[in-house]
Amino acid sequence: MSSPHAAGVSALLVAAHPEWTPGQIKSALMTSSVQSVVNPDGTPAGVFDRGAGSIRADRAVAPTVTISETAEDFAAGAADPLSRLDLNIPSILVDPLPGAAIVKRTITNVSGKTQSFSVSSSFADGVRAFVTPSHFTLPAGKSKTITIVLSGISAENGWHEGQLTISPTRGKALPAVVPVAVNVGEASIALAQSCAPTEIKRGATSTCTVTASSSLPVDVQATIDVVASPILKVTKVTAPATKRALGASWKGTLTAALPPTVDAVTGVDPSEVVSGYLPLADFGIAPVAGMGDESIVNFTVPAFTYGGEVYDRIGVVSNGYVVVGGGGAADVEYEPPASFPDPATPNNVIAPFWTDLNPAAGGEIRVGSLSDGVSDYLVVEWTDVPSWSGERTPSRSGSSSAPPRTTG
Repeated sequence: MSSPHAAGVSALLVAAHPEWTPGQIKSALMTSSVQSVVNPDGTPAGVFDRGAGSIRADRAVAPTVTISETAEDFAAGAADPLSRLDLNIPSILVDPLPGAAIVKRTITNVSGKTQSFSVSSSFADGVRAFVTPSHFTLPAGKSKTITIVLSGISAENGWHEGQLTISPTRGKALPAVVPVAVNVGEASIALAQSCAPTEIKRGATSTCTVTASSSLPVDVQATIDVVASPILKVTKVTAPATKRALGASWKGTLTAALPPTVDAVTGVDPSEVVSGYLPLADFGIAPVAGMGDESIVNFTVPAFTYGGEVYDRIGVVSNGYVVVGGGGAADVEYEPPASFPDPATPNNVIAPFWTDLNPAAGGEIRVGSLSDGVSDYLVVEWTDVPSWSGERTPSRSGSSSAPPRTTG
């Protein structure tokens, strides 16, 4: 019944506002809806269940604002995924959200009188939205573009739902609600950031470096926008990036990710072992907290060369192997592939003891960077971690130095 309801209310809107575009009619239906919708079991419905909400004809015929895109640009968006986020539609979907993303929406005042607006957001589970400007005044018939920075830095990987509410501050004009869904997780283009110092006092400065990399097998044209927190002021941006109002921007080519060339992977020459097995606990290195069955934790580490590529990140998997360059949920497998190389994830791995381990049932995993004054060693250690079937395993460790190698 939703189709005839929407069609009937749309016909009413066409009669009331013959000058409106199809995009404006759709916007009025969505943004004026009621969100107090429940699922069959009585729980509150999220945006994937209710969409924008439940249509109300009396509200849709008299909205305060509309958010609409032209048919031409909407159709062109199907072939332009990089710009699709900025299609001027009354909803926002970001998939994936690898850290943060910037989207823009243009709001048109159709109330017939000047209105002042405030924009607020509501999210759960660590996702945050920063809107600029969050307060503005708009004459009748005029439009305003707002910038929304969606941050998933403090959120768990996976889908998160929320909404933006554009509220008039004068009279009894209706607010406009924009549903939002973001999928926090890794992307084919990844960003890494480091700042020194990491904490600054009021009036002091910090220098931050942002690095972009692509895991795609072909060269890609990319636009990278870096946005600082609204409470920070960006004073200087160095080439090849250029300064923007809220941060920095770079546009260019990210070269294809080439598979590393590994000539040989061997065990440690016994003659190189000076002190035998030394557990990382003896160096005061604490175990990784919170690792469970079928899990991965990424670490920023001192830069090292592996297969002719330089990395400063590793992903430590509960099942006894390391993903060089870091990874996500797709890189976690309890059973190794039948043969290497294998184009499917996980790849680019160092596997001292790849088997179905379960740190949630006991044992400890540690990561440490050690030096003997000549060579530096990156060591990953699984100590007494039981297999999923409950059997204890002996201590195992993997280390990378120059050249990289594995030990077991």
